[in-house]
Amino acid sequence: MKKYDEIMNKIEVDEAMRKRILSYVENLNLETEKAAKSREESKIRQFRGRTVRNITAAAACIAILLVCTFAWPKLTGPGELETKESVSIANGMVEVKSIDELSAAVGFPVNEVEGLPFTVEKEVYISYWGEMAQIEYTGEGETAVFRKGMGTDDVSGDYNVYSSVKEIMVGANPVTLKGENDVFTLAVWTDGNYSYSLDISKGLSEDEWSEMIQLACVNARW
Repeated sequence: MKKYDEIMNKIEVDEAMRKRILSYVENLNLETEKAAKSREESKIRQFRGRTVRNITAAAACIAILLVCTFAWPKLTGPGELETKESVSIANGMVEVKSIDELSAAVGFPVNEVEGLPFTVEKEVYISYWGEMAQIEYTGEGETAVFRKGMGTDDVSGDYNVYSSVKEIMVGANPVTLKGENDVFTLAVWTDGNYSYSLDISKGLSEDEWSEMIQLACVNARW
């Protein structure tokens, strides 16, 4: 520090040098301010650019939404999205309001299931691709799903492996029962023209199934 003071004491600054130093410092300050201002303007331009892009993208999305809203009904035609009978459409599934509307939707007669082992509180009627009918019954915490389709293929959609599988005769038609420990929750059968399945959450014995299906076949309910 002593050496530094000695050196500084020997330095003489005349008026011209003083002006040059002050001018250099002033120019340095101006350049610093210009650089800062340039950086600030660059940030503003970037922000404005992002804002414009965001606004443009949002406007494009709104335009597409409006086109879909107003043009889609014209493209699909009246009644194709939803008819008076249907209340929802998804993946070929059409939910209708009654058994008569379900029969009309699939093109063949469909009847209610009677004699279920619980009190029915609600029915849901669904057409699958206009080829298969489904009725879902619920009540007392239990469910039953009945299906009917043209042909002789299994329409249950249930491919689980059951420990108890038994075939019984109901009239002239064989009925396959599936379940666990001789309590059966699923029945599948065909009459040669239509295929049927009935899945009941509350399992039934072989005799109970036979009685229920026999009664239905005799009275042509299914």
